[in-house]
Order: sequence, then C-alpha cells, then structure tokens
Amino acid sequence: HGQYFRPEVLTCSGRRVLAATAFAMYQSSDGFGTAPLLWQALPRKDFPAAVPLCQDDVPVEQCFFARPHGDGQLAVWPAANHSAEDILELPSRRPWQHFTGVQLPCGEHEPHRRCLLLAGWDGERLPVLWIHGQELTPSFDLPLPSVETSNAVRAMHLNSAGQLWLLLGKELMAWDVLRGEYIGRWQPDWQDFTPRLLCAGRRLLVAGTRSESNGFELPSLLALKPFVELHA
Repeated sequence: HGQYFRPEVLTCSGRRVLAATAFAMYQSSDGFGTAPLLWQALPRKDFPAAVPLCQDDVPVEQCFFARPHGDGQLAVWPAANHSAEDILELPSRRPWQHFTGVQLPCGEHEPHRRCLLLAGWDGERLPVLWIHGQELTPSFDLPLPSVETSNAVRAMHLNSAGQLWLLLGKELMAWDVLRGEYIGRWQPDWQDFTPRLLCAGRRLLVAGTRSESNGFELPSLLALKPFVELHA
C-alpha cells in the first residue's frame, strides 16, 4: 500500500496488530518481533472497518467490533455474527470522536465470562464503562487537564492490563483505569514524525507519517520504550 496506506484504527492484541482503514481491516504478522510487518487483508464482509475489541492471543474471529451509530449510540457485535448487532445508548448521549476497548473477565464471581471495557472521548469528557451482555454500565469519567484544540485527544488504546494510553496532540498520557490511577505524561522527541495512532501491547507502537525530503508523507510505525512498564 505504501504511501497510500492510511489506517484510522490501530489495535494490539497479543502479538498481532490490527489496523483498519476506511475500506478494510488488516491483520499483521508478529508485531513485536524484529522482522518487517506483513499485512493480511481480512474479508470485508466479515470484518468491516470498525474498532476491534479483543482478548489477548485469541483469533480475530473471537473479537467483538464496535462503531458509532447515530448520535450518542454505539453498535457492538461479535465477529462471528454481524447480524447480532446491539445498539447501545452512551451515557452522555454525545457521539464519541475516539474510543477503544478490550475484552476482560467480568469479575471475580464470573472469571470465565468476558465483558467489554470501553473508554471514549466525546470532545469534553472521557468516560469509562463496562458492557455486560446487552447492559451498559458507566463506571467513571477520567479527569483530563484543560485540553486546547491543538492538544485534543487524537487517539487512544486500552490494553488487557487496563492501561489506557492517550495521544494528546503530540504528548502521551497513560491511566490505569482498573485502579482509577493516573500513570503519567510523556513528550517524546518525534523529530520529523507526526503521530496519529497508538497501541500498547508488548511494546508501545505509534503509527503516523514521516516527512520525506521530496515533500511526501511516508506512513511509518514506531516502537517506543514507554515511561512505564507495559503489562499487556
């Protein structure tokens, strides 16, 4: 795809990386080895462009997917059955500009059942919520520093350890949403790289574009050593 490959969603799931463009979903080879990534296009009828909600190290066919649906609603469905789509009302009834999620055990009393933990940015608030079956349960809103337009939430990723990573302009911020604890902020030296997406799996991957001397923007994927240990 070269310079025309423009992912809009990036998700780390175990050793895989999933990327969605406006047209298709792609699955990578081992995203945390040393070899260059190889991308496989997934069947579009089964995997439309959407946000994957996965459990680590399970086939993508066992993921859930979600996409915005109308104003203040979210459509969620299992990969194995797109016709089993649930339409859920978001608590704020404001559309989410960005959101992310992961499959986790439903709790100590239901360790073998999987629930969905989601976080979303609606332009003002950053709510965290659980989806248990067809029931949506708000948990809390994460406090953010005052966000200017130039430093708004650009991308986010929630990993299986409950670490929520945000791209705020060109800064990175992390929360432990399972404990409700703020981890910290980080301003990498991006040089000629413009960050656009991120995912925190076994490493912190950041997708974006790198400025070339000929004026072209070349899609690139960086692996960063974060300021905090990753537990995905």
